[in-house]
Amino acid sequence: MELHYIDGSPFSRIVRVLALEHRLPVTTREITEFPPPPALQALNPMWQVPVLIDGDPGRLITPQFARLTQCGFAGSR
Repeated sequence: MELHYIDGSPFSRIVRVLALEHRLPVTTREITEFPPPPALQALNPMWQVPVLIDGDPGRLITPQFARLTQCGFAGSR
C-alpha cells in the first residue's frame, strides 16, 4: 500500500497511526509542495489527503481507513 499525506494533516496522522497499529505494509509519500502537485489530482480528484492506494492506482482504499477510524473512536466513548 502507498500512503500520500501532508505532514500537518490530522486526517493523515490518523491513517498513519492506524497503519502502524495494525502493522500494515505501507509506503509513505509525503507531499511537501504547496499547492499540491497535479499528480495528486490524478490520485484524488478532490486534491485531498490522505490518499491510500492498494497496488492498483485506480483502487483508493482511504474509505476503509475512515471506517476503522470511526469504529476506533466509537469504541473509545
